[in-house]
Amino acid sequence: MFKIGDFSKLTVISIRMLRYYDEIGLFKPISVDKFTNYRYYSAMQIPMLNTIVNLKELGFSSEEIRIVINQKDQTKNINFLKEKQIEFEEKLQTDKQRLINLSHYIENYNTEGNNMKYEVKVRKVESMKIVSLRKVIPNYTDEGKLWGEMMEKIHKHNIELSEGCFARFYDEKENGQGVDVEIAIQVPTLIDNVEGLVFSETEVIEKAATLLVAGDYVPNIQQGFNYMAKWLEDNNYKFAGAPRTDYITGPENEKNPENYLTEIIIPIK
Repeated sequence: MFKIGDFSKLTVISIRMLRYYDEIGLFKPISVDKFTNYRYYSAMQIPMLNTIVNLKELGFSSEEIRIVINQKDQTKNINFLKEKQIEFEEKLQTDKQRLINLSHYIENYNTEGNNMKYEVKVRKVESMKIVSLRKVIPNYTDEGKLWGEMMEKIHKHNIELSEGCFARFYDEKENGQGVDVEIAIQVPTLIDNVEGLVFSETEVIEKAATLLVAGDYVPNIQQGFNYMAKWLEDNNYKFAGAPRTDYITGPENEKNPENYLTEIIIPIK
C-alpha cells in the first residue's frame, strides 16, 4: 500500500484532489490508520481513479461518474456513455449555432432595424391537408430537433408528403417550462393518426398579415417579426390566432442559406 503522498506521485493526481474525492465519497483510500488517520491506497485502485479522472475531464458530473464506477453491468455503462455522447453532440450543435448567431449579431450591432425593408400584405390564407406534430419544447431554438423526430416517424411509416411546411407557435408556458410548438407538412391525403402524428385540414385564415423574409433563418426571421410587430401596432391590429412561419425555401431544397425564403403569417383582427 502507498501513503497518499506517494500515491499522488504515482498517479499524477494532487493530494488535494485525492482528499476531495474521499470527502465526497467518490474515491476512498483502501484503508485509514485509526491512530494517525493516514490514508493508504493500493495499485489495484488506479484503474478506477483513471476512470474518474478521464470522465471528469470529459465533463461528467460527480453523480454521473458515481453511476459509471458503481455500475457493474458493462453493457449498461456503455449505453450510459453513448447517451452522454449524444448529449455532447447536441450541445456542440447548439454552441455552433450560438457562434453563428453571435457573428450575425456583431455584423448588425447598432444597425438592428435600420436595414429592414419588408412589405406586409393582408390576405386570405387557404386551408391545406397536413400531417403535424405538436409538443412543448424547451426553447424556440429547439424546433430543429422536433423536425428531426417528425421526419423519423414519417420515414418509418412511409407517409407520402406534398411540398409545403410550417411551424405554428402557441403560447409559451407561463411557468417557463417550454414553448408549445406545432410543426406540419402538407400531404396529398388524410389518413389515420399514427405515433403522435396528427392528420388534419387547417382552417381557412380569412384575414392574415403576411411578410416574406429572405435569407438565412437566423437572424433574419427575428428582424421580420420585429418589423411585423411595429406594423401591427401602427395599424391597430391584434392577434386572432397562433402565428406561423411557412418555410417556402430552406435546407431541404436549397443549399445556400442566402436563398432561403420564409413567410410569416399572423391571423389578425
